Amino acid sequence: HAHESFQRIEVEFEGELYSFRTPFADKASLENLLHCIAYIFSSGLYHPGLHERTEKLSAVAMRMEMKHAINNCFLINDAYSADILSLDVSLDFLNTQARQKEKVLILSDILQSGLPPAELYNKVARMVKEKNVSLFIGIGKEITAHKDSFSGYQALFYADTESFLRDFDFSSLWKMGILIKGARDFEFERISN
Repeated sequence: HAHESFQRIEVEFEGELYSFRTPFADKASLENLLHCIAYIFSSGLYHPGLHERTEKLSAVAMRMEMKHAINNCFLINDAYSADILSLDVSLDFLNTQARQKEKVLILSDILQSGLPPAELYNKVARMVKEKNVSLFIGIGKEITAHKDSFSGYQALFYADTESFLRDFDFSSLWKMGILIKGARDFEFERISN
């Protein structure tokens, strides 16, 4: 429940209701806090003073960096991991920050997902559509092999980071919110730079 600049979290534990207030509104921070609250109850560490403490928590520095970029764009750089769960969180963060701006996602192949590639990239494509990404850029042999999953909206594909940097027209990015998300091997920090 939103209240002023706080969210209220209600937890039921062993038939009793407990209420906490938090300054967090983004999905990642709320999920982290809920894990902490679950741990506190399951370990018998709960005490009444905790209510005041959750109001005073400050956000954990995220891996994601936000920067001003060329052509009045801003960039969310999450160039050190690419997996389906963190992609969901990163896209929510992009949506929170970008608001009215058009949104761009630059994504590498997702390595070691444990899913068959066709299923994995269908899932990614659905997520991209749900989160209103205006331009999708896929980089890598796997994602390019499954580009048919991404029909129905603007999508570009490149075999590797090198060919993207060489062939992409960066002047086409104008006043956009851009999320860069890549597995380490793809050296996406070069795109970020």
